[in-house]
Amino acid sequence: MIDRALMALAAHGVGKYYPLAPSWIGTLLFPRGEAALATATSGGFWVLRGVDFALAHGQSLGVIGRNGAGKSTLLRILAGVALPTEGRVETRARLACLLDLGVGFHSLETGRDNAETTLILQAGLSRREARRRLPEIEEFADIGAFFTRPIRTYSDGMRLRLAFATITVLEPEVLVTDEILAVGDEAFQQRCNAWFDRFLGRGGGLVLCSHD
Repeated sequence: MIDRALMALAAHGVGKYYPLAPSWIGTLLFPRGEAALATATSGGFWVLRGVDFALAHGQSLGVIGRNGAGKSTLLRILAGVALPTEGRVETRARLACLLDLGVGFHSLETGRDNAETTLILQAGLSRREARRRLPEIEEFADIGAFFTRPIRTYSDGMRLRLAFATITVLEPEVLVTDEILAVGDEAFQQRCNAWFDRFLGRGGGLVLCSHD
C-alpha cells in the first residue's frame, strides 16, 4: 500500500459498462474493436471491471493487453475524457495525456492557436505566458510553416509532433500515453526518447499501454 502523501495516480475498482446499441453506433463508440471482445451481459457489456492500482510519484506503470482488451478505455478514464461506470480515479499530480492523434485539437484552428489554448486550459498559464512559451513548442515540433496552418491540413505525424511538443511545455508529473509515438519518424522518436529520459530522470511518472 502506497502512502497517500506519495500517491500520484490511483484507480479504485474502476469499471466501464456500455449498453448494447445498433451496430452503426457501436462502430462509432468502439473503433478499436473493444465491443467485440468485451464480456457480454444482459443488455450491454463490461469493457473494464475491477481495475485497481496505485502509482507513487516517480513510478511508472505498463498496461499490456491484446487489441480490444480495453486499454484505450482505461487511458481515457484516467485522462478524464471518459467517466467510469463504477469505481473512481484519484489524481494527486499534474497529469498530461497523449492519446489518439488530434484529441483535444480543433481542426479548423492553427497549430499555434491549439497549442496556446492547451497551455491556457491545461497548465493554467495566462495568455501572455502561453504565447511566450510557443516558440519552444514550435522548435520541438519542427513542422515549419504548418505551425501557423489549420490542424485539418496536418498529417498524423504532424499532429503527433504538435501534441508531444505541447506536452513538453506542460511539464507534467505523470504522463499517460499509448503507442502512438510509433507514428513519428526516427529523428523525432529520438528527440522524444531524450525528453523521456529527462522526464523520468527528474522523477516523472509514466502510464504506458501496449499490446505486447
